[in-house]
Amino acid sequence: RSVETLVKFGHNVGLALQMLDDLGSFVAQDRHYKGLEDLRNQRISWVWAWASESLTASDFQRLIEQVSDEASLPRLRSRLAGIVEPIGRTRVRSLLETSEVELRAQFSGNDTLDLVHDELARLERSYG
Repeated sequence: RSVETLVKFGHNVGLALQMLDDLGSFVAQDRHYKGLEDLRNQRISWVWAWASESLTASDFQRLIEQVSDEASLPRLRSRLAGIVEPIGRTRVRSLLETSEVELRAQFSGNDTLDLVHDELARLERSYG
């Protein structure tokens, strides 16, 4: 059971970090270049998944159509950031909290878990 808990925790932290990386590329000022690169290269990311959940099908389609217009990419990046930041942060936070709760349940009383918590918080902040 302990190994399964650690494997699941590692998987979920990796998933959360990818979510943070995708989100940070759109919302963190010093990483906008990465978000523009993702748009320019039409990369699939969590940003698009969250936008598809947040918009009507027609509004989502209009955003997709803007990807082919290089001049509109900065505006598109900004629009996507505004749409997905709340849901993205909520999803990441929920995934990390759930994973940490499961880890603490399996390894209760272990002081190292406080260090894990602090490191996850640091990583979350580092992505903007």
